[in-house]
Amino acid sequence: MGVFSNYIGLDNSAGGQLKIAKNATLNVGYHVRISRGCKIFINAKLSIGEQTYINPMCTIVANEFVSIGSNCAISWNCQALDTDLHSVIIGGVPRANTAPKFIGDHIWIGANVIILEGVTIGENSVIAAGSVVTKAFHLDH
Repeated sequence: MGVFSNYIGLDNSAGGQLKIAKNATLNVGYHVRISRGCKIFINAKLSIGEQTYINPMCTIVANEFVSIGSNCAISWNCQALDTDLHSVIIGGVPRANTAPKFIGDHIWIGANVIILEGVTIGENSVIAAGSVVTKAFHLDH
């Protein structure tokens, strides 16, 4: 995947990965841009709203469900995972290692941000560069 979008072909030599498992779904709105070097792994469901762009070198993993809203801007080298990608056992009890992730509309996410599983980001939010988002939040108006 160089640039994957509803208008293919901006940079065919850029490389990246898009893997969609059998029975998984990808829903993409119009004018979505996913730039060079991105890695997207869909084992369940990924939804990306219209006019959203994801800049180079981002990683998205959807083992359960990841929803990215419309008119979002995701900067360089961000990670959005709905899973820990490994098992965690606490006191002999396996801990759930996936939880849906919801990123609302009109979100700006700075460079090198990591968004962990189970996080909901409310609409019209800005995430500062280098942040690690571990809990849900939204702006109160």
